Amino acid sequence: MSQLNALLLTRDPRSTARLLAPLQHWGVMAEVESEPDYAIASLLRRHYDGFIADFTSVAGVREAISAIRSATACKSTPILALVDDSINVQSVLEGGANSALSVASSPARSRPYLRIALLLMTREHLRYFRYPVDTPAAITYAGGPTLEARTLNISNEGLSLRLAHPMRITRTVRARFQLPAPNPTVVVATGHTAWLDAEGRLGLRFLYMPEPSRNRFQQYMAEMHSRAGSHLTRHCS
Repeated sequence: MSQLNALLLTRDPRSTARLLAPLQHWGVMAEVESEPDYAIASLLRRHYDGFIADFTSVAGVREAISAIRSATACKSTPILALVDDSINVQSVLEGGANSALSVASSPARSRPYLRIALLLMTREHLRYFRYPVDTPAAITYAGGPTLEARTLNISNEGLSLRLAHPMRITRTVRARFQLPAPNPTVVVATGHTAWLDAEGRLGLRFLYMPEPSRNRFQQYMAEMHSRAGSHLTRHCS
């Protein structure tokens, strides 16, 4: 299971030092940025499980959070605001932050707030994490043959496959694949081809699952998330 990753926007070395130690202890890889524009570009370019914004040392943080929240890819990114007594916490929360932490708080008082941020980051991480899977699969599409395949990985939102015989598919398809349970469970889903390569690998973004398949799939993913979440938060105490 990969570790959590977060982006810290600050110009205060003290804030950096105070936060990096507990984050690293909990298995969070944190990158530090000092310019709002660069932070926005980083968040739009790649997925982070969390964003920590220092309102006390960086001008333009409110505008940066507004820009981040307006981007579809970042609407659910957990945001922790670093504040002091001069900052209205309610306005920070209304502006898009999920929680706030005073830079004057002692390590003991900071810990519960960081734990909440960690749990939110874990939930965000699991939304995107892909679990390796190797089971039989097949896809069909209107006017075309049944194509045999093997699953590569799955997530809440999609599935990656390798076709037995590479071919170009750029349309909505119907996928049938097995979940690696003790008793193999078949799931059927309609999905849109999000990407493909010359080696016959392709990614499907789920559009629809019949209720029986959705129930089986959600149960399996819940079990996987529970195991992964326990692994990610093993130091959260």
